[in-house]
Amino acid sequence: ARFEDEVCVCAPDEAAAEDARATLAAAGAPDNVRVRVVPQDDAWFRDTAPTFVVRRTEAAAGAKRKRSLAASRGAVCWRFNAWGEKCYSSHALDDAVGGLVAELGGVPSALVRRPQLVLEGGSVHVDGEGTALVTESCLLNPNRNIDLPTKGQPRTRVQLEHALREHLGVEKAIWLPSGLKSDWDTDGHVDNIAAFVAPGKVVLAWTDDEADTDYASVRSARGALEEATDARGRRLEVHLLHLPRRLTLSEDEAGAIETRAR
Repeated sequence: ARFEDEVCVCAPDEAAAEDARATLAAAGAPDNVRVRVVPQDDAWFRDTAPTFVVRRTEAAAGAKRKRSLAASRGAVCWRFNAWGEKCYSSHALDDAVGGLVAELGGVPSALVRRPQLVLEGGSVHVDGEGTALVTESCLLNPNRNIDLPTKGQPRTRVQLEHALREHLGVEKAIWLPSGLKSDWDTDGHVDNIAAFVAPGKVVLAWTDDEADTDYASVRSARGALEEATDARGRRLEVHLLHLPRRLTLSEDEAGAIETRAR
C-alpha cells in the first residue's frame, strides 16, 4: 500500500464493507487503503475486473511520467458469463464489475472500452511487448458466447486475434492447445499453465508423472512454445515449473462444504 496512491478493497455490499473497514482499522492499515462497495455474484476479480491498458508514449521520468501514465490509462471491460455459464447462471453483477472498477480507478469514460466479447483476465497473458499467450480450449470455446448475438457460434482465431490487437495492442498471439485438464471450470485458462516472466521467457507448468491428467497437456503446450517466436521474432526460452502434488478431499471432508443455489 505504501507504493500506491490508493488501494481499493471491493466489498459486495455495505455490511461486508463495514466488516472490512473494521478489520483494516484493527490491523492498522494506512489511510490510502479504502473500502468500496462493488456488487458481485462471486469474488474472482482476476477474471471479472477490467484489463487496464496504457497508451505507449514517450515521457520524462519521475512525476511527469506518472502524470502521463495516469492520463493515458484505459480499461477494457470484457463481457463475463461465469466461464460459459458452467459455474453459476446468475452473473449480471459480475458482468458489470469491469465498468465499476474502471470508474473507481479513475479511468475517464472516453478511455473505457466495452467490446461485445466474453473474455476473462486469466485467459490472456501478455509480455508487455506485443505478444500474448492464449489457449484454444478456452478462447475458441462456443460457451463463451452463449448470451451474445453469436450464440452457439465459436469465435475464430482471426476474430479473436483482431480483438486482442484492437483492445490490447497484441501483435502476435501464441496459441496453446489447452490449459491444465484439472482447470476444467475455466476450460483451461492460460494463466494456470504458462506465464511470461520477462519478454522472451516463459514459465511452463510441468509434470513427469505419466499418470497425471495434465501429462499430455503440458507436453503439447511445450511443443507449441518451443516452435513459436514472439512479436519481435525471438525464440522463447521455456522454463519448467513442476506442479505440486494434487490435494483431494475425502467424502467426509467434502461433506462439510456448504453450497447454495444460484
